[in-house]
Amino acid sequence: MKKLIVVIFLSLILSGCTTYRPQYDADYEKAVSAVIDKSSETIKFNDHAIWHPNRSTIPTVFPIPTPIEGNMVITDKTLYFLEWDSDSNAYNIVKKLPITDIQNVKITTFGLNRQLAIQSKNNNFDLFSYTSHIKRNGDMNIEVLNYINSLIKKSPVVPERH
Repeated sequence: MKKLIVVIFLSLILSGCTTYRPQYDADYEKAVSAVIDKSSETIKFNDHAIWHPNRSTIPTVFPIPTPIEGNMVITDKTLYFLEWDSDSNAYNIVKKLPITDIQNVKITTFGLNRQLAIQSKNNNFDLFSYTSHIKRNGDMNIEVLNYINSLIKKSPVVPERH
């Protein structure tokens, strides 16, 4: 009887740890397209990402705040951060920042970690990073930096390696 209770308890805990969200297939493209109007905007970057709201530097002091996991879509007009809602089986837009409202973009580094620090014209900061499975995708973050800077008319920057 005790073994059965332990097995049931562990099953419940482990089943709660997994949530479905589309993974790089037709469902993924369909789920993203359902919230982004591709008739008026062209998607340039679209991938899984993390977001640290109201931050301009990579957190290094414990406890490190948990980032919001989702999907970042950058079009020729807007930066979107989407969060998967497993109840409705759809992405919700949780951050929408028009490119015209971006004042500055830079790469923040800590070790091998490269994240985008984006400052809006109202002086708010947000930290974003594209992720590739479980690691940060530093190369894609640099491509996005140069793309957004080209839209806001800043020269491309290549971050120094430390």
